[in-house]
Amino acid sequence: MPKHPRRSFLGASLALPLVDCAGWTRRPEQLAGVVALPERSLSYAPLLLAIKRGFGAEPPVYVAPLLRTGGRPVASAVVDGNAGAAAISLLDFLDAVDEGAPLVAFGALTRRFGGQLVVSTETDAAVGGWGALLDGRWRAARCGLRTGADGTERAMQLLLTLPRGPLDGGPQWLRYPTDEALVAALVDHRVDAYLGRSYAAAQSLLLGGAEVAANFSDGSVAPEATEALGTVLVARGDRLNAPDERQARLFRLVVQGCAAAGAELAAPDGVKAALHALPDRDPLDLATALRLDSPSAERSVYATRPTDPAPAIARAVDLLARTGRRLSVDPRKLATDRFP
Repeated sequence: MPKHPRRSFLGASLALPLVDCAGWTRRPEQLAGVVALPERSLSYAPLLLAIKRGFGAEPPVYVAPLLRTGGRPVASAVVDGNAGAAAISLLDFLDAVDEGAPLVAFGALTRRFGGQLVVSTETDAAVGGWGALLDGRWRAARCGLRTGADGTERAMQLLLTLPRGPLDGGPQWLRYPTDEALVAALVDHRVDAYLGRSYAAAQSLLLGGAEVAANFSDGSVAPEATEALGTVLVARGDRLNAPDERQARLFRLVVQGCAAAGAELAAPDGVKAALHALPDRDPLDLATALRLDSPSAERSVYATRPTDPAPAIARAVDLLARTGRRLSVDPRKLATDRFP
C-alpha cells in the first residue's frame, strides 16, 4: 500500500452512510450498519455466515456487507465512514495503521494463516515437505505464489523469515494472480508446487496428481509465524471508545456472532454452514477445502470464541521487525478486548 499522509486519515468523516449492496433486500432503515471485507472466501466465511444469521440476536441484527478488492480499499472504507467495521488480514491492518489510519482491532475471524503447500506427485523436484524447503532441498523446484488481495506471496516471505531469510536463495518463485492460475500451473507442470489458499488446494487434490506437503491451516506447521497472519475485525478507535451503548452493542454482537459462526464452521458438519455462507461455491470443492482449514474444532483455523487480537498483533509486529520493517505505531494501542 503506498504511503498516505497521516492527516488524510485523521481528517476523515466519522459518518456512517448506508450503502446500496448488490443483492441486499433490507430497507435502509432496517440496517444496523455496514461491514467491509476484501473477498468472499473461506477466510471471511465467519463474517458472511454471521451476517446471514443476524449475528444471533433476537430480533436479528441486519448488517450490509461492503465488498472492496484488497486491504487498502477495505481500510479506507472504515476510515472514510463508508463502513462501520471491517474484516481484514492482520498484515493489511498493520499497513493501514502504519500509514496513519486510526484503526483498532477488536476481534478475529481466524486464528492463523489458512493455506497449504501443495506439491505435484509427478515430479521429484519438490519433495520432503516444509522441512526440506527450509533445508535448501528445493533449489531445483519451481514454486507458485498468489499475488494480489489476500494472496500468499507476503505470507511465504514471513513464513521464511524466522528460519532462513526472504524469498531469494530458495526455489524459483513464480507469481500468479488467482487461485485458479495456481491450480492450472500445477496441472500444466509449469510449477512443481505452490502455496495456496485452501480452495485452490482442494481443487488440486480433487483433480489428482497433487498432495499437501504442509498444511498451515491446522496449526501444525510454523505456528510462531502463522499465528501472526490471521484475519481480524477492525474499526475506528474513536468509534470503539465512544460512549454509545447502541454502537457498543453492535460491535459486541459482531464479535460474538463471528465467533459463533466460526464454531459452526469448525463443527463436524461445518460444510453446511460453509455452503450457507458461500452458496455459489462447488459443494465438493468447498467441503474438501473446509476439511483442510478445519480438521477438528481444536485444530481449526477459525476463531471459535470471542478473541482478543492483541497477542497476534504483537507477534506480527515482531515478525515484521525481523524483516527489517519497524512500525511507527505502538502495537499496545492497536487492539481492544472490551467487546467479548
